Amino acid sequence: MATKVSAKVKSWMGYLKAHWNKPKEGEDVSIKEFVAIGLGGMGVNGIAYLGTVISFNVASYLIGPIFGLAVDDIYIVGMIGSIMGLIFNPLHMLVTDNLGELPKKTSKIIHIISAILCVISIGMWFVPDTVGEKFVIGLFKILSTFIIANVGSVYFRILLMKKFSKKYGKYKPWLLFAGIPTAVLLSVITFFPYQIMSYAQKLVLSNLVFALLGIFMFNYTGSVASLSYVVSTSANERTKIISITSIVNGLLRSLYGILFPIVAVWTGGMLSISTYRVFIPVFCAISLALSFFAIIPQERVVQNKEHRPKVEFKYGIKEVLRNKYLWIGNISGILYTLNAVAGPVLSWMFVYTIKMEWAMGIAVAVTGLSSTPANLITPLLVRKFGLRKTYVGCRFIQVLMFGVLAIGVWQSSLVIYMIGAFVSSIFSTPANALNKTYTSITWDYQQYISGERLDGFMGIFTYLSTPLGLAMGYVLPFFLTRAGLTTDWDILFDLSVSKTIFLIHIAVAASSVFLSAIPYLFYDLDVAGHEKIIEELRQRAEQETLSENGGESLSTEEDTSSAKKENQSSDTESLPNEPVSKSSLEIKSAPDEPSELSLEEDALLEGLDDEIR
Repeated sequence: MATKVSAKVKSWMGYLKAHWNKPKEGEDVSIKEFVAIGLGGMGVNGIAYLGTVISFNVASYLIGPIFGLAVDDIYIVGMIGSIMGLIFNPLHMLVTDNLGELPKKTSKIIHIISAILCVISIGMWFVPDTVGEKFVIGLFKILSTFIIANVGSVYFRILLMKKFSKKYGKYKPWLLFAGIPTAVLLSVITFFPYQIMSYAQKLVLSNLVFALLGIFMFNYTGSVASLSYVVSTSANERTKIISITSIVNGLLRSLYGILFPIVAVWTGGMLSISTYRVFIPVFCAISLALSFFAIIPQERVVQNKEHRPKVEFKYGIKEVLRNKYLWIGNISGILYTLNAVAGPVLSWMFVYTIKMEWAMGIAVAVTGLSSTPANLITPLLVRKFGLRKTYVGCRFIQVLMFGVLAIGVWQSSLVIYMIGAFVSSIFSTPANALNKTYTSITWDYQQYISGERLDGFMGIFTYLSTPLGLAMGYVLPFFLTRAGLTTDWDILFDLSVSKTIFLIHIAVAASSVFLSAIPYLFYDLDVAGHEKIIEELRQRAEQETLSENGGESLSTEEDTSSAKKENQSSDTESLPNEPVSKSSLEIKSAPDEPSELSLEEDALLEGLDDEIR
């Protein structure tokens, strides 16, 4: 037995040494890059968790119970932010997909408009808080903060894309330069002297910090996920990377979830500002240090290295709107948004129902443990059932588990609730991983039909989704205020009230998950079709390189080897060089057909399957 174990360890060590810097044949990503994605993602996700702890929403103890902001005001400010985002989104899209290289005329117009807006926004700060208070107190100051934040976001994006995208790619600049301001802003808000501030001051200044966070945080936390979409050209390898690194990525979130209530015991509880002044700055620093590992992996976009996009606004909009799979993903994403409202219920049960804040970390850890086996079996499920059946099936089982959560709340049974939360997490984990795989496939398909990477212009769907999102976003505040929850958060200590409020959260979340699964019933681009698209993109990139250099290829060694690997398959059909419709791709409408894996992966997965059984 000892000899067998020793041989196995030796074999794994040999594999590690051989592929630490060099990926195995047929793959793009080395073990070093794999580890870096995991560690960097762990740090970024740690900061993302800290952001949820003090987010500007009704689930935040800091914004609600501690600062004492009303549910309706929180919603209204969020609505204003969404509308202001719509106004500036075209600029964000244009800057992103042109990598900051805007025409001189466009740049001049931006400078003039930005200067005018900044002057107007400064003037708004002198308008009395009582003007517009029937809508929300401090309305004009709130508008001003959003204007300043959005103008700042445009210029910060131009700087990053123009100066650093050619060297680092589209996503790593955010990881390099947006993390520090994010950590600083998250820490700053915890030191607000809210006890001596008026209600209007608390509302306006809190929003100012979160509006500034919009410049940095959301692009920063989203970039590590986007990076995982482009580190490999293979959909199967992306799924493996996303699934396995998700285990590591979630470790810091789980650890923080355990430590948060423990720290709270010594600092006055979760309803004490001291807890946040200790917890947020310390763990922001730790997370930030780890996040820099994410800059190690390479972005592997199948495109000429010297290609500089020149995307006109009208063209970008037109091209993304004809991407069927982008429609599916965005509609599903909108519907899934309200799933998050069930998250705070577990925490609230410890604080308001059983009054055992210190034990919350144990519950979080137990629930979080479910993600590890779930991530490990995701490739097995995909191999057996295919992408679509795995995704939709997991979502529907997740919906059933919300029924168990409801029973746990109704019976005031933490045990029943924990069982439901644990099983729900097991099945939501593969679906969340596959959602990222679907997104990466959609991006490649967009490049195939349009000839450009239009990641930024995909934001056009915010114009279509925002009205629905705002309507959906008001569903929860509408029911909560009528259940008695306004500015008096202590009402949750009354079980007759808290049960109703908790059940509202669960019902809204269950409906959200169920509806979000339906669009993916129509996602019919499978792994085999994606492989054909990647091959066509490689051929286009090679042709562009040859054309620019008089027939002499300047492809990197890595690109050349990847192309060779792909071209070794005699069964791969060449696709036309011009963008065509899906039907002319000859992609079989069989998304549920198991994808082919390498012999080495098969052996590994079969061994894992045996161990699980």
